[in-house]
Amino acid sequence: MALVGAEVGCSLTVSSVAENVTDPHVHFLRVRDETLPIYLRMAWRGASDNPSLPPVLALAERVWAGAADAAAP
Repeated sequence: MALVGAEVGCSLTVSSVAENVTDPHVHFLRVRDETLPIYLRMAWRGASDNPSLPPVLALAERVWAGAADAAAP
């Protein structure tokens, strides 16, 4: 949200982010129409010891079921 707040970027995010951003330069619009599928590509260092990585990967696998089949090891 830093680039959005600096008025040099835009973002598509989940509603929980909108509930926690207080920057007056950031505005949220709800997407209501049916949309096309969203294709997600993720990259990370294989040797990463960041404790947030496993929960993020687990969430991505739950949200985008079947996407792990196309993921590179």
